[in-house]
Amino acid sequence: MAQRTAVSTKEIRGIIEALQQGSRQAVEAMQDSHEGVERCVEDSQLAAQMLLAVSSDIARIDELNGRIVSTTREQSTVSLEIVGRLQSVQDIAQETADDVESLALSSRRLPPIATRLDALGRTFHQ
Repeated sequence: MAQRTAVSTKEIRGIIEALQQGSRQAVEAMQDSHEGVERCVEDSQLAAQMLLAVSSDIARIDELNGRIVSTTREQSTVSLEIVGRLQSVQDIAQETADDVESLALSSRRLPPIATRLDALGRTFHQ
């Protein structure tokens, strides 16, 4: 009986050691899992921060695009005003050219008139 008790005690000791070994392995696995979860949480927080930064950058780009659109519209308006003013300058230049041509024509008519006036003036002075 003592021998069976010793064998049973040995078996129980083996079972307990196996259970302790399994428990240690389970604790190690849980610690590894816990560390993995912590790394995952840190990575998720970092990803969230990066997404916020990207979102902020996109908002800034959108704001800049709005300014570009506004500036482009203003430039278009100014360009149209410049075209209108150039057209006015061209119209004035054409009117001036027409006036110069009219003056030139009038100037060509002046010598014969001046000659006739001179002749008339001499008639009155004689």
